[in-house]
Amino acid sequence: MIKFSDMPYTRPDVEALKKALSEATEKVLNAKSYAEVRETFFDVQKMTDEAMSLFSIASVRNTMNTTDEYYDKEVLWLQTETAKMIPLNIAWNKALTGSPFRKDFEAEFGTQLFKMLDASLLVADEKTIWRFGGLGLFFLLHDPLLLQELYYFFHGSTLPLEIIMIGPLTIADGKMVCQ
Repeated sequence: MIKFSDMPYTRPDVEALKKALSEATEKVLNAKSYAEVRETFFDVQKMTDEAMSLFSIASVRNTMNTTDEYYDKEVLWLQTETAKMIPLNIAWNKALTGSPFRKDFEAEFGTQLFKMLDASLLVADEKTIWRFGGLGLFFLLHDPLLLQELYYFFHGSTLPLEIIMIGPLTIADGKMVCQ
């Protein structure tokens, strides 16, 4: 097993990721069989897992030492590039949830995946984004450096390792509801 400190970090090729995600979305939209959609889904999962692993390495190293300029700049770059991919991710999620092969996925893997994708699409709606913490998303999309500086100002010099959930959230009548 490799120690975390020895894990290599290289900047993900975001342009290649964007291209691959766009192509995968088109493949799903034009698929003639469940096998095509399934294969494309797992290709995207592999690509996403690899990119997110690199993002995690940079983020944890930045969290462990917020004075390290390299990882401070790298996390900012990653946040900026990730935000730019939101429309591609939404298109991908819509292609999967709207696929005529959705029932095949649910039969093989259960319904949880599509419940999560459906919820992510509800949260991606502009009206919902502003209701559920849209200010952070606004800054992430428009000025990630300011978002990072605001976080440091209000929370000190370290970033949390956990994700903060607004909740409890439920879906009622096809809408995300905060209770």
